Amino acid sequence: MLLLHSVWLLVKGIIGTLEDRANAIHLLYFTIPLGVLYILVPAALGGRAMERLHQFLKRLGLDKTGWALAVFLLGIAAIDQLLIPHVADGGDESSLIRAARIIVECGAGYFFENYGEVDWLGRQHPPLPALAIAYAGPLFGGDLLWTSRTLASFLGIGTALCTYLVARQLYEERVALYSVAALYGLRKFFLNHILSGNDNYVIFFFALSVLLLLQISNAKSSGIFQWINLAVAAGVSISLGVLSKYTMALAFLIPPALLLWPFRKSITPFPNRVASPITLKRGWFLLAVIGISALPLMVVWFHFVYHSDYVFFQFSFLSSYLGAEVDWTPATETVTVKESDYLNHWRLTFTLEAIVRKIPTAIGLYNLPLIALGAWAWTTKGKLAWSNLFIAFWLLVVFVPVLLMLPVDRYLMPAFPALAVFIANGVNARLKEPVPVLLLALGLSISSALVFVH
Repeated sequence: MLLLHSVWLLVKGIIGTLEDRANAIHLLYFTIPLGVLYILVPAALGGRAMERLHQFLKRLGLDKTGWALAVFLLGIAAIDQLLIPHVADGGDESSLIRAARIIVECGAGYFFENYGEVDWLGRQHPPLPALAIAYAGPLFGGDLLWTSRTLASFLGIGTALCTYLVARQLYEERVALYSVAALYGLRKFFLNHILSGNDNYVIFFFALSVLLLLQISNAKSSGIFQWINLAVAAGVSISLGVLSKYTMALAFLIPPALLLWPFRKSITPFPNRVASPITLKRGWFLLAVIGISALPLMVVWFHFVYHSDYVFFQFSFLSSYLGAEVDWTPATETVTVKESDYLNHWRLTFTLEAIVRKIPTAIGLYNLPLIALGAWAWTTKGKLAWSNLFIAFWLLVVFVPVLLMLPVDRYLMPAFPALAVFIANGVNARLKEPVPVLLLALGLSISSALVFVH
C-alpha cells in the first residue's frame, strides 16, 4: 500500500502540472514519516503488538463494538473540527455558499424567482443543500462556510453510521466496524466530507435509503404498518436525495432489487436469519408506497422547474455532457436534438482520463490491494452469496450509469459505502490482523486531505 501510494506520488510529480508536483511533494512529506511509524512501531512493541493493544483497549472498556465505533467517530469529528477552518476551497464550495448567502440576504422568494441566474446551482442542480446551509446558519453563529462544512461533517458521520448498519445486516459485526474505517480510508470521501457540496447530501441519503430498504427486507415479523413506515421513510429519503442532486435518481433502482428480486423465493437473503416474510405481492405494494412517498417533494420541485422554463436550461446543460446539442421551442414546449455525437473526442478523452487517473485517485491507489482482498473473499463459494450479490448490484447501479453518462469521480460517491463494505469483508476474511492495515489506509487518506490545508 505504501509502495503504490509513493509510486503514484512520484509519477504524478513527474508528469503532472506544477500544482500536481507541489501537492505530490507535500503528500510525500506526510507519507514518509507515516510509513516509518507504521513499520517501526509494531517492531518496537514486539510480535504481540496487537494482543497488547487489545488488552489496553479492554482495560479502557473499548472492547465492545459499540464503544469502538463511538470512539472512532468522535476521533473523526475532532479531526474534522481541526481541519474545517483551514481547508482550501473545494471548487463548487464557493458557488454553493454564494447561493446560500442569497437566501440569507434576499430571502427564499427572491432566490427562487431568480433561480436560473444563481451561479452554478441554477444551471444544473436542485436547491436542498443551499437551503439547508442558509437555514442552519443562525444555529452556527451565521458563518456560512463553517456551517456548511460542519453540516458536511455531520452528514459524513451519518453516512458512516448507515454504512455500519448496512454491513451489520449483510455480514457480521466485525465487518460492520471495519466498513466504517474503510469508508474514511477512501480518499475522496474523507476529503469531501469536510467540504461543502451537494455530493455529501446525496451519499448520505443514498446510504440511508439502502439501510431503510434492507430493514424492510430483513423484517422478522409480518407487521404491515412497520413495513409501510419504513417504505414511507425510504421514499422521502430518496426524494430528499433527488432534491440535492439529480444523480440520486439511481437510487430508484434499489427498491425493486430488494423487494422483487427472485432470490427471496428460495434463498434466505441474510446470513443466520429466517427468510423474509415479504412475498412478491407485498413487495409490489411496498414498492408503490415508496414511489407515492417520493412523489410530493419531487412533483413540487419539477413543477417549479418546468413552469419557470428552467427545465430546458438545466436539460441542455446536462445533455451537453452527453455530446448532444438541443433546441427549445417555447411555443410548443418541445425539445429537439439538433446534433448528437456521444463518441466525440472530448468525451472519449474525458472518460479515459477518469478511468485511468481520476477515479483511482479518488478511491486511493493504496486501497487497490484491499479491493483485491475483497474480490478474493468472494471466491469462497456459498458464503454469504446473497450479500455479495447485493453489494455487487449496488456498485454496478452507480458505476455503470455514471461511467456511461458523466464519469466524474464525485458522482461515484454514492457507491463508496458499498465499496467500503466490500473492502471490509475482504480484510476480515483474508487478514489475521486487519486493524493496522485499515488504520494505514485511514492515515494515507488523512494525509491527502492535509495537502488542502492553507
